[in-house]
Parts: sequence; structure tokens; C-alpha cells
Amino acid sequence: MDDFRTQKLYQSFPTIYRERLMTLTQSEMPRGFQCGNGWYEIICGVSANLEVIARKQDDDDNKIAVAEVRAAGNNLIFRLNNNSLPHPAVEKFISSAQQRCQYTCEICGYSPAFLRNDEVVKNKVCCDRCTKAKKKTARRPGRLGRKDHSSPPEVLTKTRRS
Repeated sequence: MDDFRTQKLYQSFPTIYRERLMTLTQSEMPRGFQCGNGWYEIICGVSANLEVIARKQDDDDNKIAVAEVRAAGNNLIFRLNNNSLPHPAVEKFISSAQQRCQYTCEICGYSPAFLRNDEVVKNKVCCDRCTKAKKKTARRPGRLGRKDHSSPPEVLTKTRRS
């Protein structure tokens, strides 16, 4: 996810994303959200629900804290800190977000999208439009736009006629 959206999530939900300030040996959250921008709305929704629950919890040391958010194929990995107190609604919110991610394009957020795994889109949920766009812009190995790779391209120069 890009820096703008990452910072927006951190600022909107400071209680659950407080582990962003830890070191990488303590949490994965300093890496940010390791998924595409297309899942932003889904992550924002589950974050809003978790933030409400976390703010109502009394024990500061055991409040809900998100330790990792990343994509793994068509799965959203949304891992909480081990110290987080269990809450009946938390698993429901996370599970719902994970189900939505299975059919939502990780690039643009369009649904329906499907898990793609080919030479251009590697193990990612992607809609047809984004898949076509990626294939169109992908460079094929060995092709630089000229036929002969042994010599540099010809330089066209204008000559002045007398």
C-alpha cells in the first residue's frame, strides 16, 4: 500500500496501529501494510470496528493491537498482538474482511476479481482490467524495441540541403 494511505490509516486508528512505532524484532507493523491499494477500503472498515472496541477496553497493556497486515495470495493476513484480549466481535470483523479480499482486486478495489498466477501477475487477486493493463505494460525479456541487439540503434540526423 502506498505511503499516503498507510499514514492515513495510522492517523485514523492510532490505538490499534500503535505497534507501528516498535522495531521489526518486536512487530511487523513498522513495515506498513504489505498489500495493494485496492484493499484499502476493506482494511479501513475492519480497522474502524477494531478501533472502537480497543478504545472501550480498560487494560492498556492488553488492548487490541495489530501486529501485521499483508497479502498472501488471495488471503488477507490480519494478525493481532499476542497480548490482545479476546473479544467476540473481533474475529467476526477480521473474517469478514478476509472473505471480501478473496474477490476484490488488490490493485484497484474492483470486485469480482480472481487469484492470478502467471508470468505478469504473480499470486495476486486481480480484476480483468488490471491484469490486461499489467500485461500491456510488462516488458518481455530480450525485447528492447529494436531488431538487432548487437549494434546500437541508428541515429537519424537531418542534413541541410544547399
